[in-house]
Amino acid sequence: MTDYTPDFEMFWSLYPKRWDRDQNTRIKRKKRPAFEKWVLLSSEIRAECLGIAHKISDAEGSSARDCVTWINQKAWEEMRPPKARPTGPQVQDMIQGLLKEVPKPINFAQERNKQLDALEGRPGYTRN
Repeated sequence: MTDYTPDFEMFWSLYPKRWDRDQNTRIKRKKRPAFEKWVLLSSEIRAECLGIAHKISDAEGSSARDCVTWINQKAWEEMRPPKARPTGPQVQDMIQGLLKEVPKPINFAQERNKQLDALEGRPGYTRN
């Protein structure tokens, strides 16, 4: 008999049970292999899994993956909330920041004429 850690026992109890519709019975889950994968996870990931364990049945639906498969496929990453998009004021601030960095446009014809005037000795004279 294996002694499982309390955090795994809690996760295991919350993980959805699998049901065989054809035989109308529960499918036996592989607890030992799931535990062996569980202990390889970092403490942060285990805490994240415990925090979302009650949502797994909603996310997985009626045919939840086996717990070992769920861990192997890093399914907790699929359940993370999407990163927040910037709000209206944040977008405005981003645009203003970008506009500050944009240099003024250069009129190449005027610059060329200034250089020609300087070469010809006519400072201050501009051509049309």
